Amino acid sequence: MALPSTDGLPITVPSFTIAQGSQFTKAWRWQTTADGGVTVVDVNLSACKARMQIRPRAGANPAYLTFSSDPADLADGTITLAADGTITVSLDGSHGAPLQGITKGVADLLIEFTPGDPTTRVKLFDTAVVIDPQITDSVAP
Repeated sequence: MALPSTDGLPITVPSFTIAQGSQFTKAWRWQTTADGGVTVVDVNLSACKARMQIRPRAGANPAYLTFSSDPADLADGTITLAADGTITVSLDGSHGAPLQGITKGVADLLIEFTPGDPTTRVKLFDTAVVIDPQITDSVAP
């Protein structure tokens, strides 16, 4: 698969907040230009693979949370990639324990246009992440 223009990548996207212990979904849409910048076109991501990690800071280990578009990866959350350039990151409500005591982090999203070939890997964005702590342990029935 041919790589789209990577001019201007990685982009900085606004920070986002994950509420500890709650479901989380965030979507972005990747578009580029054609015809010398005249036409806006969607980047077809349907055959790609993506990973995203949230860490305390760049290069720090371990990652707080991992996300992947590959069901075989043992990730905390999922990434769905679409032909219209939409990237949807989702996390179910069971992620509360790994985030205990954490209030912020950083994330980046990598996309491989030919899965398994690191030469086709593109860092789409990096951003700050805010963790909104869960105060109440559970809701009584």
